[in-house]
Amino acid sequence: MPDGTKVHLQGAGGVDLGQKQIGWVLASTGVGQPFDIVGIWIDWSWEEIAKDLKNRLDYEKLQVLISDGEPGIENLLTEGIRHQRCIFHGKKNFPFTTADKTQDTCSALFESRW
Repeated sequence: MPDGTKVHLQGAGGVDLGQKQIGWVLASTGVGQPFDIVGIWIDWSWEEIAKDLKNRLDYEKLQVLISDGEPGIENLLTEGIRHQRCIFHGKKNFPFTTADKTQDTCSALFESRW
């Protein structure tokens, strides 16, 4: 389960290092098993993260990639891995994609389904 966000970095003595993308990946060994941190990367593209993961993980055992659909995450997919959109992100982001007059109706519909 990959995700990412922008973070503001601060160096020694309070030196401003600017904003960078931080990405992380969690994985579980099966249904009902907890998720563990596979890795955390600062200022890496999803393509670079995918290369790193492919060197460290047995991709043949991976079955599902759960994500928010952020551009570039599809680089983590290989043949045989299904992509599932994250329901949490769907609930969080969906209302912002609808017009004001339909936002409440659409949000209620989404909530009733999940």
